[in-house]
Amino acid sequence: MRTKVLTGILIAVAAMIAVGCAEKLTYPRWQTVREGMTADAVKATLGEPWRETDQTWIYYDENKSINVMVYFDKGQVIGTMWSDPEHGAQGRSPNVNQPGESQEIKAPKTK
Repeated sequence: MRTKVLTGILIAVAAMIAVGCAEKLTYPRWQTVREGMTADAVKATLGEPWRETDQTWIYYDENKSINVMVYFDKGQVIGTMWSDPEHGAQGRSPNVNQPGESQEIKAPKTK
């Protein structure tokens, strides 16, 4: 009996940890990512990226249609982009360098 209770508690704790990890990729958490943050700080805030290169991390949640880009230079954040149906596209890409292009992007929300 005691083993069943302990097993149930362990399963509940594991489920809570899994849910907590799954909820790292949220708009409020993305808003806390700032230029100059380290890669470790970004992982602590948003979790593990879906794809990763030397200069760009991609976070993706297919179920919520969330797409996030985090840009790095020398191990520090230099820009971020967020896109989802609720908030639209927002952020700053360091890759915009053509005359007339804006570094700030705000797209309308989809309904």
